Amino acid sequence: MILDRIEHAALYAPLSARMKAALEFLGRPDLATLPLGRHEIDGENVHASVQAYTTRDRGEGRHEAHRRHIDVQCILEGGERFSIAPLEALRPLVPYDEARDAEFRAGAGPEVVLQAGQFVILYPHEAHQPGLHPAQEPVAVRKVVDIAYSLGSPYVE
Repeated sequence: MILDRIEHAALYAPLSARMKAALEFLGRPDLATLPLGRHEIDGENVHASVQAYTTRDRGEGRHEAHRRHIDVQCILEGGERFSIAPLEALRPLVPYDEARDAEFRAGAGPEVVLQAGQFVILYPHEAHQPGLHPAQEPVAVRKVVDIAYSLGSPYVE
């Protein structure tokens, strides 16, 4: 996991061409006003989803993990708590679905709080449960989730 502020995103561009494209998208001047939904960056290799929702209690969610892609999640408005854990530290809940590139697991992991202007890069070995209340009360969140697909390795090519 990498956690940083959006103004430092260019530091991580050398990780790969696809990661560079995903991070450059976060530098768009119109990012805060993009409509909700999917936005193409580099065809099926890299795309983004603008989302808006209200945070939830830990018991209302589950950890997700991916095998073929890396998530880059950036908070635009509000804030949320993430639980992040190695796959082996969690119990399988829903088996891996290759078509969705997702599996779901139960358990708890260390937590981090992201505020507006911060992003996190999550690799395939890191299960994550985003969208949790950052404190006791629900918070409205607007965020971008960039998806950078790899070709079966834990690193984006």
